[in-house]
Amino acid sequence: YQENAISSQTTEAIEKFISRAYSESRVNAGLIRIPVVVHNLYHYPGEKVTDLQVQQQLKILNDCFRRLNSDTVNTPAVFRPFAADVEIEFVLARSDWRMAATTGINRKYTPVLAWGTDDKIKKSAEMGADAWDSRYYLNIWICNLDRFAGYSSFPGADPAMDGIVIDI
Repeated sequence: YQENAISSQTTEAIEKFISRAYSESRVNAGLIRIPVVVHNLYHYPGEKVTDLQVQQQLKILNDCFRRLNSDTVNTPAVFRPFAADVEIEFVLARSDWRMAATTGINRKYTPVLAWGTDDKIKKSAEMGADAWDSRYYLNIWICNLDRFAGYSSFPGADPAMDGIVIDI
């Protein structure tokens, strides 16, 4: 029961934060733009993702969130009243937490051949890469993920572990 009480408090805080951020963003910018940092951890050179691959995947993601896909005409009639442009865009970060210029793509060699779902990839002490401050960036780790296509943290989880992990 105590876990549920904490969970509902955390969920409520997250909803308030999103509502406030959305309201402020709508007034100031028209869109919520989320800076993204991609941590590409590779062991073999063939596991490095290119800038173009990252940009193409962000375009696909943005098209989905903005409802710009060419297949939106295939939305089942029952869902059409709910389908919408959610006015969220994902953009590669242009500066890091020190305000230094960045491409938003962090490539790092690792001796690890394959990663599990234990979040070690999110720790430089475990040969991974530390998250950037999740209050300001969406962290995406791309790696050779053992037996899974990907996973993400749960809202309200440890901010140092916040983000998405995707198999190469």
